[in-house]
Amino acid sequence: MKFLYYYGIIFFLLLLFFGRYDPRSEESKLVDAIERRVAKRLRKEYGLYLAVTGAKMMFDIELLRLYFDCYHSADLPTSRKLVVKAADIFLEEINKTEAIRTYLADDPFTTENIELMIFFTQNSQSKEKRDSICVATVNKGGVAYGITTPD
Repeated sequence: MKFLYYYGIIFFLLLLFFGRYDPRSEESKLVDAIERRVAKRLRKEYGLYLAVTGAKMMFDIELLRLYFDCYHSADLPTSRKLVVKAADIFLEEINKTEAIRTYLADDPFTTENIELMIFFTQNSQSKEKRDSICVATVNKGGVAYGITTPD
């Protein structure tokens, strides 16, 4: 009976220790927190749904990446305004987080250090307009678009 008692205590202590263990680095935790805040804000304000996150951070944080889904169509001016505003919010959140600044390759981060894409999708019931925007991106300091053309 004492045998089970001691193994139970050891199991409990191991669970307690390893249950709180987080092997991610400090900069990974900071990046995750920034991505969550940006995703929450963009979903609430603009109806963008986070689809993909990524980073280039072997030694320093060189690049951060966010891809979003937007479930309505947009014309060129609307998509440009939306992708630029989303990039500004992303950069604002990165640069105002004091704890991450020591890990950034470039301080302050600029559009050269982020990649942000918004994929515009329509529901399957609607007819896509000719030459409608299917993706808008901020990448390497510029804004680019992908256009849907009928087959």
